[in-house]
Amino acid sequence: MNKRITDAFKNGKAFIPFITCGDPSLEVTEQLVYAMEEAGADLIELGIPFSDPTAEGPVIQEANVRALNGGVTTDKIFDMVVSIRKHTQIPMVFMTYANVVFSYGCDRFLKTAAEIGMDGLILPDVPFEEKEEFDEVCKKYGLDLISLIAPTSHDRIRTIAKDAEGFVYCVSSLGVTGMRSQITTDIGAMVELVKQEKDIPCAVGFGISNPEQAKKMAAQSDGVIVGSAIVKLCGTYGERCVPYVRDYVKSMKDAILFTAKPNKLFNNDRLNGCYTGGSTHSFIEYLAGNPQRGLYGKNLWTEPNYQEIQAKNCRFVCQKYLYEKNVFPDPGDLKKRGLGTQFFCIEKI
Repeated sequence: MNKRITDAFKNGKAFIPFITCGDPSLEVTEQLVYAMEEAGADLIELGIPFSDPTAEGPVIQEANVRALNGGVTTDKIFDMVVSIRKHTQIPMVFMTYANVVFSYGCDRFLKTAAEIGMDGLILPDVPFEEKEEFDEVCKKYGLDLISLIAPTSHDRIRTIAKDAEGFVYCVSSLGVTGMRSQITTDIGAMVELVKQEKDIPCAVGFGISNPEQAKKMAAQSDGVIVGSAIVKLCGTYGERCVPYVRDYVKSMKDAILFTAKPNKLFNNDRLNGCYTGGSTHSFIEYLAGNPQRGLYGKNLWTEPNYQEIQAKNCRFVCQKYLYEKNVFPDPGDLKKRGLGTQFFCIEKI
């Protein structure tokens, strides 16, 4: 698996935004990447526009048309990624269609994608049974070909999960992409089937558009993917869209911060977000508004940022508290499970 993609899920629930490259322009697309990372995005999907995007609803279809009419090409997108990689190492995957890759040349496309610093590829029009010709080349160049499962996958979920790399894209709703008022699919059951087959992150996409939906989906999975709602902002505000997208991404990331289910090692239902090691640093930094900097290297047991945590109406629950409440597992048990002993928890007040 690609390390950057794996790391995207290490700091709690991942928020994964999608944008269409070149809508409204490639220059704005580059600025959107930086803004979304600043707002808390953990991994970013870059859509390469295509004239017949069969998985997309009208919002993203229209974005594809605007980008193509603006002269966007695959090579220009590659050049943009080269520029982005000079400033950030946030995990990024391309989302596009098989014909885009075929027309460029499969080996040439994936070799270039790897060389410029991409981490993976999503091809929604390629079923599991036909992915081998892409998967072999992806593995050759160290890219993850992301597998998708849908509510209709049923018995195929286990087969797909067994061969999955990076993360599993759980499609929440039947039909094409687009904002939905309700999501009724039993995502938890889909995720459970995947986890029974392979220990791999599961992120939910298609139809999620507001913080309430994001929180609900994140509680049943490892992350949330949002596209149409963000692309709609790009279409509405055009060249001025960056601050609107930044604020939206921050609101969605904030919504899923406290949706982690209690770690199975704990027996106290009030502990709703358990983290370890580097996640401690990242979480405190996020609360302080510095997702990439802040308290790295400090002893968080003696220097936790209490003010920032209290400002979020939460409190820091450290080792001592957990031991006193008899909800902290034996360190020896943690070691057997391959976990560190520096567990802590953020608890909602």
